[in-house]
Amino acid sequence: MEKQGGGHDPQLDVAPVPEGFETWLVMYMEIKQSEHVTYQDINAYERVTGHRLSPVEVSAVFAMDRGAAKAMVEVMKENKPDGR
Repeated sequence: MEKQGGGHDPQLDVAPVPEGFETWLVMYMEIKQSEHVTYQDINAYERVTGHRLSPVEVSAVFAMDRGAAKAMVEVMKENKPDGR
């Protein structure tokens, strides 16, 4: 964006992934194929990769998905002219 003359947009800045969570983030990004993660997405991931997710991993994937959805709603609210 800066190279196109638009300046620096601080909304594009993201916090670094906490150490030790990189693997979880990569797994989430591989599983997420649509607007929201479903059990079918997780099942397909397990079948393709051969990696069976533990209940904790499944919970983490759904928690990341909820967090991503919440963040998107906040960004959309901030970008609306009336702020609602």
